[in-house]
Amino acid sequence: MEVEINNTRIKYEDGKVSSYIKWVRSKVFKWFHLKGYINHGYRVIGINNKRYKYSRIIYKLYNPEWDIEDTSMNNLIDHIDGNTLNDNIDNLQKKTHQQNMWNQVRAKGYSWNKKMNKYEAQIAVNNKQKHLGLFDNETDAHNAYLEAKKIHHKIK
Repeated sequence: MEVEINNTRIKYEDGKVSSYIKWVRSKVFKWFHLKGYINHGYRVIGINNKRYKYSRIIYKLYNPEWDIEDTSMNNLIDHIDGNTLNDNIDNLQKKTHQQNMWNQVRAKGYSWNKKMNKYEAQIAVNNKQKHLGLFDNETDAHNAYLEAKKIHHKIK
Protein backbone atom coordinates (compact mmCIF):
# COMPACT_ATOMS: atom_id res chain seq x y z
CA MET A 1 0.00 0.00 0.00
CA GLU A 2 1.21 3.52 -0.82
CA VAL A 3 0.42 7.10 0.20
CA GLU A 4 2.01 10.49 -0.33
CA ILE A 5 3.40 12.23 2.74
CA ASN A 6 5.19 15.58 2.52
CA ASN A 7 5.48 15.28 -1.29
CA THR A 8 7.12 11.85 -1.03
CA ARG A 9 5.70 8.46 -1.97
CA ILE A 10 5.68 6.12 1.03
CA LYS A 11 4.86 2.44 1.01
CA TYR A 12 4.44 -0.28 3.61
CA GLU A 13 5.51 -3.77 2.63
CA ASP A 14 6.68 -6.77 4.63
CA GLY A 15 6.45 -4.77 7.87
CA LYS A 16 8.77 -2.03 6.58
CA VAL A 17 8.15 1.58 5.62
CA SER A 18 10.00 2.78 2.52
CA SER A 19 10.19 6.04 0.59
CA TYR A 20 10.62 6.52 -3.13
CA ILE A 21 13.46 9.03 -3.47
CA LYS A 22 16.08 10.04 -5.96
CA TRP A 23 19.37 8.22 -5.74
CA VAL A 24 22.24 10.56 -4.79
CA ARG A 25 23.37 12.75 -7.72
CA SER A 26 21.44 10.89 -10.37
CA LYS A 27 18.04 10.93 -12.02
CA VAL A 28 17.20 7.43 -10.80
CA PHE A 29 14.49 6.98 -8.16
CA LYS A 30 14.59 3.96 -5.82
CA TRP A 31 12.70 2.63 -2.81
CA PHE A 32 14.68 3.06 0.42
CA HIS A 33 13.78 1.49 3.75
CA LEU A 34 13.21 4.14 6.47
CA LYS A 35 14.56 3.00 9.83
CA GLY A 36 14.13 6.14 11.92
CA TYR A 37 15.18 6.51 15.54
CA ILE A 38 13.65 6.55 19.03
CA ASN A 39 12.75 9.96 20.50
CA HIS A 40 11.01 10.26 23.89
CA GLY A 41 9.80 6.67 23.64
CA TYR A 42 8.36 6.98 20.11
CA ARG A 43 9.85 5.75 16.83
CA VAL A 44 10.37 8.76 14.52
CA ILE A 45 11.09 8.92 10.78
CA GLY A 46 12.26 11.87 8.71
CA ILE A 47 10.55 12.53 5.37
CA ASN A 48 11.82 15.51 3.35
CA ASN A 49 13.42 17.11 6.42
CA LYS A 50 10.23 16.78 8.48
CA ARG A 51 9.85 14.35 11.37
CA TYR A 52 6.82 12.09 11.76
CA LYS A 53 5.98 9.56 14.44
CA TYR A 54 6.06 6.08 12.95
CA SER A 55 2.61 5.38 14.40
CA ARG A 56 1.14 8.31 12.44
CA ILE A 57 2.72 7.03 9.21
CA ILE A 58 1.33 3.52 9.75
CA TYR A 59 -2.12 4.93 10.54
CA LYS A 60 -1.99 7.10 7.38
CA LEU A 61 -1.05 4.10 5.24
CA TYR A 62 -4.15 2.23 6.41
CA ASN A 63 -6.37 5.35 6.41
CA PRO A 64 -5.33 7.40 3.35
CA GLU A 65 -8.12 9.97 3.84
CA TRP A 66 -6.82 10.87 7.34
CA ASP A 67 -4.85 14.14 7.58
CA ILE A 68 -1.39 13.32 8.95
CA GLU A 69 -0.43 17.01 8.92
CA ASP A 70 -3.20 17.93 11.40
CA THR A 71 -1.36 17.75 14.73
CA SER A 72 -4.18 19.30 16.76
CA MET A 73 -5.37 17.85 20.06
CA ASN A 74 -8.34 16.27 18.25
CA ASN A 75 -6.22 14.22 15.84
CA LEU A 76 -3.92 12.08 17.98
CA ILE A 77 -2.92 8.47 17.37
CA ASP A 78 -3.19 6.36 20.51
CA HIS A 79 -1.42 3.08 21.28
CA ILE A 80 -4.16 0.88 22.75
CA ASP A 81 -1.79 -1.26 24.83
CA GLY A 82 0.22 1.76 26.06
CA ASN A 83 3.41 0.51 24.36
CA THR A 84 4.57 3.43 22.19
CA LEU A 85 6.87 1.17 20.18
CA ASN A 86 4.08 -1.25 19.21
CA ASP A 87 3.08 0.41 15.92
CA ASN A 88 1.00 -2.49 14.62
CA ILE A 89 -2.14 -1.09 12.96
CA ASP A 90 -4.32 -3.22 15.28
CA ASN A 91 -2.80 -1.29 18.22
CA LEU A 92 -3.44 2.20 16.78
CA GLN A 93 -6.56 4.33 16.94
CA LYS A 94 -7.42 7.98 16.37
CA LYS A 95 -8.46 9.83 19.52
CA THR A 96 -8.80 13.27 20.99
CA HIS A 97 -6.34 14.41 23.64
CA GLN A 98 -8.92 13.83 26.39
CA GLN A 99 -9.67 10.30 25.16
CA ASN A 100 -5.93 9.61 24.99
CA MET A 101 -5.53 10.69 28.62
CA TRP A 102 -8.26 8.22 29.61
CA ASN A 103 -6.11 5.40 28.24
CA GLN A 104 -3.15 6.14 30.52
CA VAL A 105 -1.95 3.03 32.27
CA ARG A 106 -0.08 5.01 34.95
CA ALA A 107 -3.12 6.86 36.35
CA LYS A 108 -3.93 5.61 39.84
CA GLY A 109 -6.80 8.01 40.63
CA TYR A 110 -6.12 8.63 44.29
CA SER A 111 -3.72 10.38 46.65
CA TRP A 112 -3.09 10.69 50.37
CA ASN A 113 -5.09 13.50 52.01
CA LYS A 114 -2.88 14.57 54.89
CA LYS A 115 -5.49 16.82 56.49
CA MET A 116 -8.15 14.10 56.61
CA ASN A 117 -5.62 11.30 57.20
CA LYS A 118 -7.28 9.20 54.47
CA TYR A 119 -6.91 8.31 50.81
CA GLU A 120 -8.87 10.57 48.48
CA ALA A 121 -10.11 9.30 45.12
CA GLN A 122 -10.89 11.65 42.24
CA ILE A 123 -11.33 11.56 38.49
CA ALA A 124 -11.03 14.21 35.77
CA VAL A 125 -14.21 14.77 33.73
CA ASN A 126 -14.21 17.53 31.09
CA ASN A 127 -11.09 19.10 32.63
CA LYS A 128 -12.68 19.27 36.10
CA GLN A 129 -11.83 17.12 39.10
CA LYS A 130 -14.73 15.08 40.47
CA HIS A 131 -14.38 14.00 44.11
CA LEU A 132 -15.13 10.28 44.59
CA GLY A 133 -14.70 10.01 48.35
CA LEU A 134 -12.31 9.41 51.23
CA PHE A 135 -11.09 5.91 52.04
CA ASP A 136 -9.18 4.20 54.84
CA ASN A 137 -6.96 2.18 52.49
CA GLU A 138 -5.35 2.52 49.06
CA THR A 139 -7.18 -0.44 47.53
CA ASP A 140 -10.64 0.98 48.19
CA ALA A 141 -9.64 4.40 46.84
CA HIS A 142 -8.15 2.87 43.70
CA ASN A 143 -11.21 0.65 43.15
CA ALA A 144 -13.51 3.68 43.46
CA TYR A 145 -11.43 5.40 40.75
CA LEU A 146 -11.58 2.34 38.46
CA GLU A 147 -15.37 2.11 38.82
CA ALA A 148 -15.78 5.83 38.06
CA LYS A 149 -13.46 5.43 35.06
CA LYS A 150 -15.86 2.84 33.58
CA ILE A 151 -18.66 5.41 33.80
CA HIS A 152 -16.95 8.71 32.93
CA HIS A 153 -14.18 7.67 30.54
CA LYS A 154 -16.25 5.83 27.96
CA ILE A 155 -15.29 6.53 24.38
CA LYS A 156 -18.41 7.19 22.34
